[in-house]
Amino acid sequence: MPTIHSYASPGPGSVNNYWIETERGLLVIDAQRQISHAKTAFGQMAALGKPVLAIFLTHEHPDHIGGTDVFAAGSAVPIYASAQTRSNIQRDERGFIALAGRVLGSDFPEAVTLPTHTLEPGQVIEIDEVGLQIYEAGAGEAASMTVLHVEGSDVLFSADLIANGMTPFLMEGRLGAWIAQLEALRTAFPHVRTIYPGHGPVGPASALIDAQLEYLNFFYGLVVEAVAEDTPLTAGKKAAIVFAMEERYPGHPPVAEIPGLLELGIEPVVRELLARSAGDQGGTRAKPGSADTDRPELESDE
Repeated sequence: MPTIHSYASPGPGSVNNYWIETERGLLVIDAQRQISHAKTAFGQMAALGKPVLAIFLTHEHPDHIGGTDVFAAGSAVPIYASAQTRSNIQRDERGFIALAGRVLGSDFPEAVTLPTHTLEPGQVIEIDEVGLQIYEAGAGEAASMTVLHVEGSDVLFSADLIANGMTPFLMEGRLGAWIAQLEALRTAFPHVRTIYPGHGPVGPASALIDAQLEYLNFFYGLVVEAVAEDTPLTAGKKAAIVFAMEERYPGHPPVAEIPGLLELGIEPVVRELLARSAGDQGGTRAKPGSADTDRPELESDE
């Protein structure tokens, strides 16, 4: 089993990236949000005295792609991602990448580097005798999500399917799909014992999956209950949902430094539920998360 190293950015919005140390080099998984944090992580990597052999991007959210150029270090390092992730980065339809640029200024790249190599579901990428099995979870927390399993090990990189002990990003409006993906992950990798999440500490696979499912299902239940009473939801009802979540899950810092992140996740789930209800009434069940969501209108405090 190769050695796995990690870096978690400091402060609110902490995000993880990892590098697998092989005999001859390093395989980087995700690339941080801010250039400055990527440089700190890269400094730790450089101390090992080994070159970066490849970079893997799990999805399109800016907190996982902002430092790609830092880790590439000006060389022709292959950058792997799914075709959907590459398309999502390039089009930025939700505007999250543009938003990161406005908020972070010079600490975020003017243009995000695109992946150069395409990952396929079920594919195994072997580099320096380390095999990474590619598992595509699909659209959920983000519009695409790649999970990586180190072949011959009980280790899994879950990306943002799991935010361990943190308030997750719920603004994509696909909560039903996300819950189903976590259940499918357990079935697909029953032998995995350790999960390296996109946010929060590394931990036992079963415990992390259980905890994330419990969190998402509890949030979902609160929104379902509120929608059953009446829509649109009043500010008071939204505040009650946030209060209930914070009471049940105290000390859960946000995965992104967006004011009111938890409350901003309510309306996308409301639209998801209403779209599903409309599909049921029309005789065709809508897929979880099929409702469109508005991109956030947030500005920098700088």
